[in-house]
Amino acid sequence: AANPNENIWVQANAGTGKTTVLIQRLLRILFRDFKNTDDITTGVLCLTYTNAAAGEMRNRILADLRQWAVADDKDLRDLLQNVTINNSVSNDDLARARQIFYTYIDNPEILKIKTIHGFCEEILRRFPIEAGISPAWSLVSGSAQNVLLQQAFEQMIKASDNGGEKIGRTLDAFYKIIDIKSEYFLDDLRKLLVAHYKSFFMVDDVEKYREYFITKTQEFLGLNT
Repeated sequence: AANPNENIWVQANAGTGKTTVLIQRLLRILFRDFKNTDDITTGVLCLTYTNAAAGEMRNRILADLRQWAVADDKDLRDLLQNVTINNSVSNDDLARARQIFYTYIDNPEILKIKTIHGFCEEILRRFPIEAGISPAWSLVSGSAQNVLLQQAFEQMIKASDNGGEKIGRTLDAFYKIIDIKSEYFLDDLRKLLVAHYKSFFMVDDVEKYREYFITKTQEFLGLNT
């Protein structure tokens, strides 16, 4: 699986060494592809699910490349034994391995290690018109999201019952919860509602729940489009 010449699908449990194999594969790709460090025309994209995993992979790649840059000839030959894929390590290989670290520092785009959502965000920022969104769009941060959720929650608490029988029953149940619970419980209640909003707001057609909440958000923000 660490051989970049093979297309491999790996399924394994946590702690079995998947990250180590990926790092070994990436090191081999860097060593193989960037023979001429003065003319870099290709790059590598590595996608993962979490920022923590992306950060760990990036740090481990840098640590290995740094070790290549400072190791003496004997140690570096040992380090490159598995990277050159059973080929004997030449003096040119040693020089190339030492140069990759500095090349990567000066050109970090040759190896992108990102989360899936981070990579998608980068594409949207580069091509907003093609994606059909405003060029001035911004991503709601975690803190801003919490503020918006709190505002919507407070708006719901103050809402009057004018949404029909079904919503009326929902609000009646909600008001009853507020009456019997302390105000300190409201944050926990808000988190519970966010986790189970489809059931709480009685969204019958799950396929259209996104459209439903987009409409409700537009109404809350006073948008007409």
